[in-house]
Amino acid sequence: MVQSLDRAPAVPRKLMSRTVWPLLVLGFVALAAYAMLAVAPSRAVAADARSQATLHGLDYLHARQEADAGFGSMPNTVWAILGLVASGERAGSQAWKVSGDTPFTYLDARSHEAAATAGDVDNAPIYYARAIMSYVAAQQKARVFTAGTPRVDLLAKLYAYQDEDEGATLGSFSPSSSNRDFQAVRTTAWALLAMRTMGESSKDRFTAAASWLVKQQNDDGGFPVESTVGETSNCQDTAMVVQALVASSNAITVDPAILEAASDYLKSQQLADGGFPSAPGGKTDAMATAAVIQAIVALGDDPNDSEWTSGTHTATGALRSLQLSSGAFVKKIGSTLQMLPTTSWALVALAEKPFTAFPATIGTAATPFVARPTITSASPKNKAKFTSTNVVVIEASYNDGKNGTGIK
Repeated sequence: MVQSLDRAPAVPRKLMSRTVWPLLVLGFVALAAYAMLAVAPSRAVAADARSQATLHGLDYLHARQEADAGFGSMPNTVWAILGLVASGERAGSQAWKVSGDTPFTYLDARSHEAAATAGDVDNAPIYYARAIMSYVAAQQKARVFTAGTPRVDLLAKLYAYQDEDEGATLGSFSPSSSNRDFQAVRTTAWALLAMRTMGESSKDRFTAAASWLVKQQNDDGGFPVESTVGETSNCQDTAMVVQALVASSNAITVDPAILEAASDYLKSQQLADGGFPSAPGGKTDAMATAAVIQAIVALGDDPNDSEWTSGTHTATGALRSLQLSSGAFVKKIGSTLQMLPTTSWALVALAEKPFTAFPATIGTAATPFVARPTITSASPKNKAKFTSTNVVVIEASYNDGKNGTGIK
């Protein structure tokens, strides 16, 4: 769309002054011309084959990237890397550099231990699991063992949360040492996917975790957040466990009936709009729906197949319906919480990349998404000089293109 300086369509704004002396006006003109040159791309950009939903999501991530190249926090930046790389971008490309820094250098210049224990993180091992996956997505797998500042081994940090004592929770991961059941199913699923990303599936601790997880299925075929069998099943954790068990198939024997029952549970929870709730009886949730799309692909199915359609509605369509004009995805209609992680997870799902293979395999890079608007007209021209007037009108029009979501 074409927008002007105050976002009004098509009509350029005029910046006028009847009191500024010519010398000051000339300085302003030079500054304005310099800014225009800095914004306008140097060549035309070829059409992008990616979906509008994906491009709008990337536009939102660009808008959220800050002067330090991060996305406001370590957890947000971890998620942003996963979302942009799944969408065909590269975390180290020029398109995502800010003053020479990248999202990866942002992560690597800060403390992962501090991030994992901060107030906005309620599950430290899941943070470490996602951080590992983001390093691999950023093509920095070797740096997992010397990550952040001060340097830490992210894999060793993750392993510190595994239960290695004989008992009912042997092999499981939990953020709590005093209550080994706490979020154990959710945590173990993420830990297994991170370990698989690092090629750790031949280790005894991987086998122990997978063997424990497979036993946590409820009678309805779903999986809960906690480890106690009988806790209420939910779509998001069931979908994550499905991915973790598919990723574990080379380490343990997973009875096909377990995955079939989990698949049937997910089908039973699909809503009329094609989406999935975070808890039974709830409304469509973007994170749960994204996780289910990944699980469907991990099982070898098509999320747009009639088997996964509610009437004429699909999970992909339901997920796209939660995208705002800004490009952001909301977790639920009316919610403004966790918009950046939600958007990033939605981008991974729209790319149909389950964590069984991604980010161990990131696929072919696309031509980087161009986030900057194009100047379509500007006056006066660069280096213009005025000697007979102290009134100068400066006009500029610019176009955000068909892939943009607006100009601030």
